Amino acid sequence: MKKSYITLTSLIVMIVMLYFIPEFININKDLFTFIDRDTKYPTVREVLNDDNNADIMKVDNRIYFRNDDWHIISPKDPSDYNKGEEIGEIKRKTTNEWWFRNLYATKLEEGTKVYSGEIEYRKGDRPFHILIEENEDIVFYEILLED
Repeated sequence: MKKSYITLTSLIVMIVMLYFIPEFININKDLFTFIDRDTKYPTVREVLNDDNNADIMKVDNRIYFRNDDWHIISPKDPSDYNKGEEIGEIKRKTTNEWWFRNLYATKLEEGTKVYSGEIEYRKGDRPFHILIEENEDIVFYEILLED
């Protein structure tokens, strides 16, 4: 009987590890030097180490930052402005750099809708900029690249 519990527990641990280890490695690529990664796109850890107050979100495994240099659009009727296709909603507001997944943000509230800013969007497209609607204003987020 005790042997079957140990076997069952071991099996559950292995299944959980198989699910979470690839996710953990994907999120924390900068920790593992043996992983070949495109260094022109920083990780959440790198961004938050440089600026722990950064306004960022993750979409399609890329980091987007709020670009305050871009003009915020305040349309008279927000339905008149074409925001593009909806990518999704912010799932969690967090600064946890270890488990910062897609559609997580540091400043945006859960449920904030994210738009592609382009007519069509397919998962994995990684548009240059994305939009959110905040207090009936359109706010731009730009993909973050290393200098």
